[in-house]
Amino acid sequence: MACSVLHTSDEIKAMVEKQIEEDKARQLAIMNLAVEYGAAMILANVSVFIPKPSKNYLNITMINVVKVFHKDTVPKSGSGSDSG
Repeated sequence: MACSVLHTSDEIKAMVEKQIEEDKARQLAIMNLAVEYGAAMILANVSVFIPKPSKNYLNITMINVVKVFHKDTVPKSGSGSDSG
């Protein structure tokens, strides 16, 4: 099977690094908004990285964010709460 690559390995590495940096910037922006404005988030399949007992990191990516609730969000009536 023949394969040809249109980019050099350095170009591919640069493209991958650029994508990683852009993804980090998007994630940081979401987290900053959530923290700064008091939002709550529903997350799924989140990993916890514990390099040592005194260091714990919650690994959140865009894929893990199910929903973001801003602090000004008012729950709709009849949203499953018991009304009596």
